[in-house]
Amino acid sequence: MAVERTQARIRYLLAIYQLAGSGEGQVRSIDIASRLKLQKSSVSTRLKELVDEGLVTKAPYGKVALTEEGRVQAQSLLSDCKEVECFLERSLAITPESAQPVAVAILSEADQSFLTAVGRSNRNLV
Repeated sequence: MAVERTQARIRYLLAIYQLAGSGEGQVRSIDIASRLKLQKSSVSTRLKELVDEGLVTKAPYGKVALTEEGRVQAQSLLSDCKEVECFLERSLAITPESAQPVAVAILSEADQSFLTAVGRSNRNLV
């Protein structure tokens, strides 16, 4: 099944994965809101969508955790994001602080051939 790679989905899955310690733990909605610089009410709405898609679990008024599928997607996104960030930093001299949000934006639009080309370019830069 093809996974829709919206900027919001990427940002949420990466935030939960990183806050939860490689996706193994649980996190509070307020911590996700703080990481993403959003209101808790906005985060609650998006989390419901991720629950409905089977990517996270959330008890009422409880903590959020990635499902196994959510963890797999987050790990894949993190790997792809790091690859694009590396390319941006090495090839275009973009600062690490700027590279991550730009990488997320690129990932939301990029296809696999682009990611393959970025990986190839990164290996040639070594």
